[in-house]
Amino acid sequence: MYRNKILVIATVLIALLLGVMIWSANVVADHDAQKRNQNAQDNVIGEAIPQEQVKDFEPEEEEQATAPEETEEEQPEEEAEESSPQNNIVIDSSRIYPEISPRDTSISIGRNYLDKVNFSERLILWNTTTFPLSVYIEGEDTLPENFINGIKTAFNNWQLSTDKFITFQYISDPDNANIIVYTPVNAPEGCPGENGIDYKFNIKNNKLINASLTVPQHACNGIPLNARTMYELIQHPLGHILGISVHSPYSSDVMYEETTNANIIITSIDTETLKLLYNFVPTITNKYYSSAEMKKMIRLSQVKNQQPKAIYELLKEHLNAAQDKNDPFITNINTAYEYYQRGKYDKAESSYLEALKNTEDNLEQAYVNRCLSIINIKMNKYDSALNYATTTADISATPSNKYLIAYINFISGNDDGARLRLEEIITKYPKFIAAYPVLAQIYTKQGEQEKLDKLVQQAKENFYEKSPIYYKE
Repeated sequence: MYRNKILVIATVLIALLLGVMIWSANVVADHDAQKRNQNAQDNVIGEAIPQEQVKDFEPEEEEQATAPEETEEEQPEEEAEESSPQNNIVIDSSRIYPEISPRDTSISIGRNYLDKVNFSERLILWNTTTFPLSVYIEGEDTLPENFINGIKTAFNNWQLSTDKFITFQYISDPDNANIIVYTPVNAPEGCPGENGIDYKFNIKNNKLINASLTVPQHACNGIPLNARTMYELIQHPLGHILGISVHSPYSSDVMYEETTNANIIITSIDTETLKLLYNFVPTITNKYYSSAEMKKMIRLSQVKNQQPKAIYELLKEHLNAAQDKNDPFITNINTAYEYYQRGKYDKAESSYLEALKNTEDNLEQAYVNRCLSIINIKMNKYDSALNYATTTADISATPSNKYLIAYINFISGNDDGARLRLEEIITKYPKFIAAYPVLAQIYTKQGEQEKLDKLVQQAKENFYEKSPIYYKE
């Protein structure tokens, strides 16, 4: 009985002890939680937390309620584009103004084989003041017509290929002939030249009396020469008679050392070489040049023992100097350009008008009319400028000439006329940069936002970072 009482008392004591322990643990936990909350509040008040992080500690509703009013710079990008992008477009107009470029009037020397000429030896040329050269054909009245025609074809081919720089006339008196054509029945003994066709110079006292060309009626094999074969074979020795003492290194030239089916046509290389030779004072000629005439030519002493490159440069300088002095068209446009650069537009206009009178070349006329158009723009004479520009474009319909018309329409207030031409230019010539800034100004003025956007994009695709029109970012 006593033992049972002791067990009941022990059980009660143990239960009481457990209760006290649980209570104490809860009190400590509450105290720690309160302390942690207090420390968190102290940290929020005491630290300088960056502004962008403050919102992380605020309820979402409060952030939306207290958000500051957005400025124009802080608005989303898509909203900024919607608000009049025309105000944000950048247009570089530095390249829209048409200007006059000086005309390159320098002579370009074409392909030739002048470097094969030894200027240290004698140079045999006809005096150009004695052109046309007189030609006597032996037996012209009695020989077959096709035979005579074959001979004359060779002469005619040289005359035509040199644009009549070299000319001929046929005479009936051998004593007064510059070139005598002998026509023996058979080829001379030894059959010189090709099929007996050969040439010689008759020189006395260092003066060219005449030259002879032998054309046998029958080839070396005894077969009669036909007209075609004759002129093909005659052209080569005739080139020597006219002054080309050397052979061409090019197998397609008539003056190549051997005549074949591949070189029966006188080439531009042949004729260029011949024409260039006549800029030099010959050592042997049929009529000596006067001192005044020789001053306009190149003396052999100037090129003796010189390298081909040095001779070429001297020849180019000589040709350009002679052209400037003798060509009134070049004198006029050079004078006009000088006035233009000095801002004397009325005098420039007069000189360009004089230049027009001195040329019949279409491209030269187009150039001068373009210059006159730009001069009249400078003088605010837009009607005259448009007339000259239209004439220029009619002769030469280049994009720059079409643009000139568009530009005059633009500056004179005809936006629709300018727009039509500019759109055409950009469609056909998307790399024509000057058209973009002008058309962008017209689209902006006319409120054509969609077209302006497309134009900006097209300019970006064609010119990348060098685009003349773009939107500010």
